[in-house]
Amino acid sequence: MENFRLKVFRTVAEQLNFRKASELLHLSQPGVSQHVHALEEELGVALFDRTGNRVRLTRAGTVLLKYARRSASLAAEALDSIAKLESGSTAELRLGASTTPAQYILPRMLGAFNEKTPDWLSFFMFTYFTDRDGKMQLHSLAQSGFDPLSRTCRFMLTEEAHHMFVGETGITRVVQRTCDAMRAAGIDDPTDVNKVRALGVIDLPTIQKKLNLHYSLSLDLFGSEVSTNAANAFNAGVKGRYHETQIDDDHRLQNSTYPVLKLVDGEIKRVDEPALTALNMRLRDDYTQDCVKGMLRWNKVISTAGYDYKLTLPHTAFHRAIGEFKDVRATPEGVLIDDATWSKRRDDWLPSKADGDFIASLMQPVTEIGQYASWISPPKVGIDNKPGDFEYVKIET
Repeated sequence: MENFRLKVFRTVAEQLNFRKASELLHLSQPGVSQHVHALEEELGVALFDRTGNRVRLTRAGTVLLKYARRSASLAAEALDSIAKLESGSTAELRLGASTTPAQYILPRMLGAFNEKTPDWLSFFMFTYFTDRDGKMQLHSLAQSGFDPLSRTCRFMLTEEAHHMFVGETGITRVVQRTCDAMRAAGIDDPTDVNKVRALGVIDLPTIQKKLNLHYSLSLDLFGSEVSTNAANAFNAGVKGRYHETQIDDDHRLQNSTYPVLKLVDGEIKRVDEPALTALNMRLRDDYTQDCVKGMLRWNKVISTAGYDYKLTLPHTAFHRAIGEFKDVRATPEGVLIDDATWSKRRDDWLPSKADGDFIASLMQPVTEIGQYASWISPPKVGIDNKPGDFEYVKIET
């Protein structure tokens, strides 16, 4: 309902960055510029001052932003009121936080939290990658000098282990089914997406895209690579490092350094930073090593099936919204690229709408005993090592 040109203007005005606005609006950057220019011509005034590389609102732009926000708010209220009349089931969740959590913690948490989980593959990826971040954070807090916190986190790690097991075995079953279907159909090229999808399974390149998405979103949960907040928490004894008791050092880190990936003169390089402020980077590296273990199993399934294809973790600079690489574009291999190349090739690296629609088309319920959906293989054993057709729930009639 909101006037689209006003929406484009409001987004640019709030971001003060045409590139970021184009991402939020899912438009090309030239398209955003055209909408703004058309609105400026209609009003007969300049709304932005584009001096150098900086974008600022003019006096007219500042005035219009106030009314654009009011217009957007009224449109949202109207839609909300109508929706409530129809179903009465809509609701709004508002979060409040003090300055530090609002600036440094909530943004990275909400990025992963707000990512939709519309299908089972997304769910498996979330439980494997994003819940693994929870494992790493809980391990760090389990090293706390505050005993009640430490004991509570150790208990919670049991639950996280179950989540990750669901993710790892779920993805394994998806990969297994895809490989089995390709072999049965005599398909030699696993990258022939159309042929593979015609079998009713999820092709390996699309699984790789899903992996790229959830891994990169989960990296943002660790925060900035260099962080004084992390150093203060360590010094205060609130948290430690992953497997702190297994690390052979003085556990004070006053004179230690740790290599951190940073952008230096337009290149990605490792720079030694004080180990105390690089705790987030170290924890993230531990997380990456932990992620690789499951991927070895998935790739073993692929190689055993006779296919020369490997699922890989993308570079840490790929698709980032928090930290050192939030303002750059990089390929999954870590090659820095410009915005135009990113826009052109984004769907090669991350799930597209067409990918999502295809996966959604496979998500059909199967209720017959002993039968499974076409895109996932049966589990090797059931819960508690029971057979796959074991009747866990008996309904008396």
